[in-house]
Amino acid sequence: MKTADWKDTSVGKIVAENFAAAKVFKKYGIDFCCHGETQLHEACAALKLDVEEVIQALQHQDLDGKGAIPFALWPLDLLMDYILREFGMRKYL
Repeated sequence: MKTADWKDTSVGKIVAENFAAAKVFKKYGIDFCCHGETQLHEACAALKLDVEEVIQALQHQDLDGKGAIPFALWPLDLLMDYILREFGMRKYL
């Protein structure tokens, strides 16, 4: 996905396409789990975040080479366990 498209893309879709984005969203307090349908620019506006700053963080996360694990190929139960454990999201259940 081109970074120019990120503003109008749902945060859930951004994470689904590059799981490394989850760390960036967690850092900024962007809920990609329960509010995954929210577009990035809307999520940033609601939290009074600069969308360009968040996009920069997403781009730098990509440059670090993170997110290369093919999470889309994992069985759903394994993926859910990983997300809940790795990002401390058990509170959403």
